[in-house]
Amino acid sequence: MWNEPDQEVNLLQKESNEVVNENFLQVEIEIEIETEDLNTSEEIEAEKDPNKEIQIEKENESEKEKEKETWGYIYMDNGLGGLGDRFRASIVGYYIALLTNRALKINGQLMWGSEDDYFDTNIVNWKVSEEEKQVFGSPNTRRVEERIGHQNKERYHEMNFDSYKDFEIFVFHTNTIFLDLLAANPTLRSSPKIQFFDDIVAKGLARSHALKSLFKPGKKINQYLESFEKYYWPTNDTFRIGMHLRSGDNERLISNSRKRGRYVTFETVECFASKAISIWEEKKGSNEYKNVVFFVTADLNDFEEIVIRKIQSQGFKVFSHNNLGEAKHIHKSKADPFRTFVDWWTLTSMDVLLFSKSGFSESASHFSLAPSFVYNNNGGPCEHLFKPFDRTANLLFF
Repeated sequence: MWNEPDQEVNLLQKESNEVVNENFLQVEIEIEIETEDLNTSEEIEAEKDPNKEIQIEKENESEKEKEKETWGYIYMDNGLGGLGDRFRASIVGYYIALLTNRALKINGQLMWGSEDDYFDTNIVNWKVSEEEKQVFGSPNTRRVEERIGHQNKERYHEMNFDSYKDFEIFVFHTNTIFLDLLAANPTLRSSPKIQFFDDIVAKGLARSHALKSLFKPGKKINQYLESFEKYYWPTNDTFRIGMHLRSGDNERLISNSRKRGRYVTFETVECFASKAISIWEEKKGSNEYKNVVFFVTADLNDFEEIVIRKIQSQGFKVFSHNNLGEAKHIHKSKADPFRTFVDWWTLTSMDVLLFSKSGFSESASHFSLAPSFVYNNNGGPCEHLFKPFDRTANLLFF
């Protein structure tokens, strides 16, 4: 059954937006308040001993310099796995940079195949400048490299980040995300920003905050998003339902292969359509929405076609970006991945999401904080196969 987004979901959405724009300001305000309280007691001491005033001023200046001090860079330059995997790496890199007071830099060409076609910088400038390229390429620059996967995920907890202080560049490779292990790292626990990190992890907002802080649509994406909005949802009273069906890790991901995959079979594709329609049937009674549009993306065009026919047969408008080619797995295919990125950004603009287990669609759900349902093929009638997506869970698949 579809339920109205409850107060907690709305609160998460509001807090996420506030967090994206205000987190660093909040940290700075807390530091200022603590400093003011300290200065008050120190000023009293200075009145008793005028010679101590100069010492206090020097100590305050030293503390301010420490606050501005950075350890160098966190650098991401190796795209492991699909788009969801690369988002995992970016999220973890973002928080390591935040907690160690380093600057996060991402090689967009190696991570996405383009510096600015698909993703542009948002709040955090993760692009490497020409001056920074000189530093990164210098033989005199000290660097250290770490690689963490599922088999050695305990390294998140064990790494001594203090031992890396003398290294200007920390090159980090991963496709896993275990924020609870990162939060338990003894070195990172001493960061002045650890409380902020703990709070948003507990609220299920950490992934959303990192993704929104880092990314906005790139130059080749915006024009498509704007045209879709004008054509498919020109007014605010159109409810948007997005679906992502992943067939599994097919090496070629070619259309009309009729290959059954790990997560979605032809028997369950129509279930996606039925669930989406049932969501709208319950939603349309509200005064907020008068129209509905359905969006579908899949790594096999056959799945898209089945969903589209089912929904259209009920008289509803449904669309996909199949005119842009196929939604390729960016690690498995050498084909132009443009549609893959257009589909992902389209998913982030939906009001509700249905998807099978995949980092691709889960990251879109984390980015948008839209109410989402995950397909679990555990048997039973269709309406029982979709479970609400829990953003606070430490999920292995995202």
